[in-house]
Order: sequence, then C-alpha cells, then structure tokens
Amino acid sequence: MINMITKGIPSEKRSVLRRLQEVLPQIEDGLANGYSHKDMHAALGQLGISISLTYYHRVLAMLRKEKRESTAVVPETRQRVKENRRLTGSTGADLKAPDLSVAFNEESVAATSSIVEQPSEPREFKWDAKAAEKVNWNDL
Repeated sequence: MINMITKGIPSEKRSVLRRLQEVLPQIEDGLANGYSHKDMHAALGQLGISISLTYYHRVLAMLRKEKRESTAVVPETRQRVKENRRLTGSTGADLKAPDLSVAFNEESVAATSSIVEQPSEPREFKWDAKAAEKVNWNDL
C-alpha cells in the first residue's frame, strides 16, 4: 500500500535512525567481513548520512536492541498460551506445579544436604610480623 502522505517526501527527510535501519544489514555484513566501525561510518557519508561516530554507535546499539526485541519468542509464546487457554477453557488457576523430585539425581541431593557447621565463636586474629615477612605474596 502506498502511503499518500509521505509519497512526495524524499527519503533523505527521514530520520537518521530509520535511514540507518535500512542499511543495517549491510553494516552488519561489513563488520562480519572484517571492516571496522570507523570504515562503516565513513561509508555512510557516501549515502548522504552524515553523523558523528559517537551517534553512529548509539544508533547502531539502539537498532540492534530493537531487532533483538522484535525477534523475541515471548509474544509468540504468549499468543500460544492464549490460544491454548481458549481451546481448553483453562484459566490457568487449575494448573499444578511440576513434580521436580525426579529432576535431581541422588548424588546431587546428597551434595545439597551436607552441611558443615562452623565453630560458634570466631577464631582469634593473630599477627606475626616476622612470619609475614617470610611469605611470598606473589604466589597467593
């Protein structure tokens, strides 16, 4: 569908963020092929995008975050849960917690149940200057 409002406006009038969003795959490809951020920033001038290197890094981080969040599984999972509840008529209140006792083997249970008691009173601190001089502190 053609946007009649923006039809006559050149793409150079778009925000830098959205213009960089269009070339983000090319930037990522260049970085993956060994080009530096400085090289990629310099090449943006040829496309008519003139920004500082600092702003380039800030916008790049923002676009990467936006991309990660848009490809997150969470919205899809929420939709599946809603669909499942609609089909089964479940409200979620009738769900039980899973039995986790089978998730642990006997060795891990034995390791978690061993408690070593410390003496009730703290040990007295003793300072021996001559013994401290003999210690090689670089080996610690």
